[in-house]
Amino acid sequence: MQVDSIQRNLENQLGFYQNLLDLAEKKGELLLGPGGPQEAMRLREMVRQETLLVAELEELERARRNLCRGTDVEQIELAAKESGLDFSRVRQDLKAVALKLKDRNQKNQSVLQFSVKLVNRMIQVVRDLSAQEEVTYSRIRRKPGFHQRPGLNFSA
Repeated sequence: MQVDSIQRNLENQLGFYQNLLDLAEKKGELLLGPGGPQEAMRLREMVRQETLLVAELEELERARRNLCRGTDVEQIELAAKESGLDFSRVRQDLKAVALKLKDRNQKNQSVLQFSVKLVNRMIQVVRDLSAQEEVTYSRIRRKPGFHQRPGLNFSA
């Protein structure tokens, strides 16, 4: 069994996951920024980089599975101890980075969902304006026959 190859593979995966986390954090900062055409291009480039990293991770995972084929976890850990390797550190690091990545991606997703809702609302306001409808900040429609009474103006 190639325990050292498995160790290198897991460490390589850890590096790629760390790169994904760094990109996710940069993307979060970009999403919370002022926005504009340059930021959109930077976001597009970040998504392209993420796609490449995920493809590399998929390839590493396939290679790891091939290395471990037909062997259970206990046998791998026993062979690692006999070789003087310790997978526990890599395992803990992978779990920690994966949790941080999941958290960051959930935050980014929330920001994107809010942004989409805001853009959709703005589009609806523009549509209402072009249809010469009354524009309000809520979608509540007044009942027919309901008229708001004018307020009192105490200015001189």
